[in-house]
Amino acid sequence: MRGRPRPSRIHTAVGSVSAALLSFTLLACSDTNLATPPPSNGPIFQMVVVGPVACGEGVIATACLTVRITNVGDTTGDGSCRLIAAGTLGEFFPVSGIAPGATLTTTALWNDQLPFPPIFSGGCEPGLRT
Repeated sequence: MRGRPRPSRIHTAVGSVSAALLSFTLLACSDTNLATPPPSNGPIFQMVVVGPVACGEGVIATACLTVRITNVGDTTGDGSCRLIAAGTLGEFFPVSGIAPGATLTTTALWNDQLPFPPIFSGGCEPGLRT
């Protein structure tokens, strides 16, 4: 019949679209994708939780984590980052004067109950723009 695609062609087209969307989704979630098309026109901060560390002597916290805050933008600027786990907001980090490409490594304290699973991330402003 003219004008009506055969089911096998529909399945192939949907399969191709699904594969393309999956590839795009995996790329968007990768650690190497900065999700900001150059030029960024400003500071853009990204916070990565490196991993748990021993809390310092006298530090009262449920957990201590090493975090790395990087300016992936194209100008020096000010902003803030926050530790996040299971929808709970943790320690707040004001950042200023971090040059493009520069990284600040520090220890974040988690004072709430540990989430299960204990997966932490960071959110920053200004952050990555998609």
